[in-house]
Amino acid sequence: MNTLAFVVVVVGLAGLFAGVQGPLNALLSGRIGLLGAAFAVHLVGLLLSGGILLFASGGQFAGWRGVPWYGWLGGAMGVSIVMALSYATPRIGIAGTVVLFVVAQLAAAAVVGHFGWLETPVKPIDLGKMLGLVLLLVGAWLVVRPS
Repeated sequence: MNTLAFVVVVVGLAGLFAGVQGPLNALLSGRIGLLGAAFAVHLVGLLLSGGILLFASGGQFAGWRGVPWYGWLGGAMGVSIVMALSYATPRIGIAGTVVLFVVAQLAAAAVVGHFGWLETPVKPIDLGKMLGLVLLLVGAWLVVRPS
């Protein structure tokens, strides 16, 4: 499989997983509470990623000392994401939750990429990207507006 096709498949699967993760987390949150769901989701993730690290390790984790302090914030953000999606899904529906999440994610990614923050390649926001983000925002409003 060529590299681009593999990347498309991997990202496509991740998108499918993200679309189903919200309802799963909301179901879990309804049974064990918001904090319980966040803990359970990350515990399962810890066990799965820990097992993969043990059995398929490339030995790169040894470089953990070289990670800047802000590189560790992804874990805290992950907990916040799980809790936010678990909270929003039963209130505004999965489509509204996902569209708001994706639009915010794209806007943040555009800003980070524009400035090259967090060691990302610089990709300036041009008029086309700005228009695309505005159109996404309008589309998100159309999805979440009251009926």
